[in-house]
Amino acid sequence: MTEIRNMETDAEIRGKAYVHWRCWHEAYAGLVSEAYLEKLTLSKCEQIAFQWRDNILIAKDSERVVGFAGYGSSGNAPDTGELFALYVLPEYWGTGAAKQLFDAVWEMLSAYRTVGLWVLKENARAIRFYEKCGFAATGEEQYLPSVGAAEIRMERTRPKTYAFTAILHEEPDGGAYVAFPRDIRQTFGKGRVKVHATFDGVPYDGSIVNMGVKNADGSVCFVIGVTKSIRGQIGKRHGDPIRVEVTER
Repeated sequence: MTEIRNMETDAEIRGKAYVHWRCWHEAYAGLVSEAYLEKLTLSKCEQIAFQWRDNILIAKDSERVVGFAGYGSSGNAPDTGELFALYVLPEYWGTGAAKQLFDAVWEMLSAYRTVGLWVLKENARAIRFYEKCGFAATGEEQYLPSVGAAEIRMERTRPKTYAFTAILHEEPDGGAYVAFPRDIRQTFGKGRVKVHATFDGVPYDGSIVNMGVKNADGSVCFVIGVTKSIRGQIGKRHGDPIRVEVTER
């Protein structure tokens, strides 16, 4: 497995430049203008790499830089994160290095609910990769005269997190639950929802379900089970309040 880290040393900057240069010449041949590729020399890529040092993650195999990704805030939408570039040497395609880089960028952009990118319209391999990473085309398209090719916009939005305080209900059979304060059929469009949840900060993967419990007004009460182990960790019993956060998974 490759190591993902911030780009720091001059050697790493030059390694990033080599990945940039080689990937454009090998992966984009036939997709962009030959004139542009002729001008994109290794020296030009090194110049770019030394000028743009911030927000660059690199993938290293031993001491060799085999990939990089650039990220930051979208210029057109400051509340949207942006994946500006992600490249891996062709011999590392299919090794998981690109996914490692993407996962690291996704974490670095965790403050943004939506993350976007532009990808060459004819780059089917890259589009498939980003689709596997959860991105979808927005329908936006732009033509870049400098490279003689069109790009399409893709975005991925993190599921909304619902935070609330709920009362712990313990049952005679040893089970326990908290009520989700929404009708999940209206909120999620389904009657059972798999979720990532935290109870007073303790993580749990489970489901919001209808277990036959009713609200005071007779409406369906959707609940999330709270295991005995979690109750022990947070020190809560029947009637105690719990801070709950829920995200669909």
